[in-house]
Amino acid sequence: MRRRRPSRCKFHGWLAGSLLLRCVALLLCAQLVACGTPFDPRASTYAVMTPAQVGTFLGDLSSLAKAHGLTPSVGSATSDGGTTLHVLEARGKFLRLWVQNVPVGPAECGDSTAEASVDPGQFLIAVAPEMSLPLRDRALTLSNALATELRAKGYRILPHPVEPCSKVYLSEGHAK
Repeated sequence: MRRRRPSRCKFHGWLAGSLLLRCVALLLCAQLVACGTPFDPRASTYAVMTPAQVGTFLGDLSSLAKAHGLTPSVGSATSDGGTTLHVLEARGKFLRLWVQNVPVGPAECGDSTAEASVDPGQFLIAVAPEMSLPLRDRALTLSNALATELRAKGYRILPHPVEPCSKVYLSEGHAK
């Protein structure tokens, strides 16, 4: 008596279905890891200071990020016109902290340049989850904690940017 082997079609059908499931799982994992979520406006704040305080501010913020389990990196770039863009990025615990000077339009702050620039005394501080997972509450909690700690160090922390720029805001005598 001859034994019958399973049909090749059934085997290939099972293999194709298995490969399809693996591809779908791979695509879902790639979406979770590769695609960050946009910044939540509630997890964003603004810091206003004199340009002389910028170095201290970035150092203090780096220390606070480390205290919260993040690994910070600081960088800057100076344009030919002499304007310096400062950036701090910190990552850890599936969260990303992004800090940078706030962009301003041409001649927005009384400067005579005709090109867009950055406000040397105003920074955006934004926290976002690194993955599309339900971590928005953790991002908001970290953002609020950083704002509280920066206020305790004497920085002006606001929920919105100042207009037209930090120089005008500070010259109007706004208290800490």
